Amino acid sequence: MILHLALAAQLLGHVSSPMNDYNYSLDRAERRLVFARSEAEFRNARIFTAERRRGRWERATMIGFTDPRFSDTDPWLTSDGRTLYFVSDRPLPSRPDKRDLNIWRATLGKTGWGAPEPLGPEVNSPGPELGPELHDGVLYFSSARKGGRGGLDIYMARQLATGFEQAAPLEGPFN
Repeated sequence: MILHLALAAQLLGHVSSPMNDYNYSLDRAERRLVFARSEAEFRNARIFTAERRRGRWERATMIGFTDPRFSDTDPWLTSDGRTLYFVSDRPLPSRPDKRDLNIWRATLGKTGWGAPEPLGPEVNSPGPELGPELHDGVLYFSSARKGGRGGLDIYMARQLATGFEQAAPLEGPFN
């Protein structure tokens, strides 16, 4: 979703900071916003959220599941504002000794954001994954996994009732 210029102007004074603020994502109603904030070179990346109430944006706050041991970045909010996809260097349960960039998701409940859960091996690989976006039931993301067509390729995986199908690189001129 591309931010409208008027909306971007509203956010400047209420949400933006002197740090690196990037990957803004809004729900369809433009009432919930998520974005990443980091130091130089994406160090200590964190996800922030803000809500618009009575036409004004509230102050952005760090999302509740933040763990200072890890970097969370590249947030993507689904259009209903209930599911957040993002990238984190948290170790996967299947590889607790290795930290690389994988795609995770969290769901918004009545008491706030739930605990993040990693997507399965159909999506995550030993290589880094970046920039997840879910459009019409298809997850798009970049990955530098083995078997790609270039260094950082765009992949897609269709959403199923139980997870995602095996990710495949986009065809044609993209990779």
